[in-house]
Amino acid sequence: MESLDVIRVPESMLEIRRGMDRVPTPAEALRMFATPVRVPMARKEARVADKGRRFEFESGGVNLVGWEWGGGEKSVLLMHGWNGRATNLSSFVEPLVDAGFRVVAFDAHGHGDSGGDHCYAPLYAGAARKLAEDMGDFWGVVAHSFGTCSATVAMKDGLQVERVVYLSTMCWIKMRFYEFAAAVGLDRAGQDEMWRISEEYFGRGLIESYHGDVAGREFTARALMVHDEDDQEILVAQSRAMQVVWQGSELWETKGLGHFRIIRSGSVVGRAVEFLNEV
Repeated sequence: MESLDVIRVPESMLEIRRGMDRVPTPAEALRMFATPVRVPMARKEARVADKGRRFEFESGGVNLVGWEWGGGEKSVLLMHGWNGRATNLSSFVEPLVDAGFRVVAFDAHGHGDSGGDHCYAPLYAGAARKLAEDMGDFWGVVAHSFGTCSATVAMKDGLQVERVVYLSTMCWIKMRFYEFAAAVGLDRAGQDEMWRISEEYFGRGLIESYHGDVAGREFTARALMVHDEDDQEILVAQSRAMQVVWQGSELWETKGLGHFRIIRSGSVVGRAVEFLNEV
């Protein structure tokens, strides 16, 4: 992992402190960090959702909502990013169904239409594994941002897939903790304390064992990583670090798509579908 000596606050976090009357305690900051913001479903995404079958399932003591499209023998799971929802990856649905896949997506805990107030990668990962138990193994996964580190956790913990497409890979989870802590105004001592509390909760060393450049050393699925050079949310260095250790993976670095346009790019969707369909 890159050094934490200089913390770079991503663009999406720059407005977090607006309206705050004080700097939160490390414990308060950790709760904020794990609390997503629900966003409404975009009109274009709603049209895609209306063509699918809505379903519900339980994971982590919470009722989650998902959608299913197509009826192919091979299934692909879509995993959205932080503050997102299942249909954020709707651009992939029709091309994948046309290619013969069944497509499944769900709103993670505290996101979209699903229950719960908090979310973190192992919780999201556990839901993906539960869905595989309920619906059968997935051939592939397409994940974006926070969805990629959650997919990494799921695969390290036993989710079996043959193909993986990562968009804007989040490799270093620990770095995200420190970025958020800095964004809400914690000094270095406060940042370290927030991290200490998180390790006390999850278990010392567990989070870092899920880092992509650690867990990826064990993966056998083939992977396509797509990351934009202009991504200001998650720097392309994170995809590069994971690709180096993941045998059977390749990295395509795009230009001009940033962090969010990458999930709607026709060229990215097309290449991903081709990759998932390769024998």
